[in-house]
Amino acid sequence: MEFVRNFQLEVYKAVELINHRGVHG
Repeated sequence: MEFVRNFQLEVYKAVELINHRGVHG
């Protein structure tokens, strides 16, 4: 389960990064 949690965290950070780039650019 730890792997899944880590994966979800990575995906969340990636989505956040994309969203911020979309807002600023």
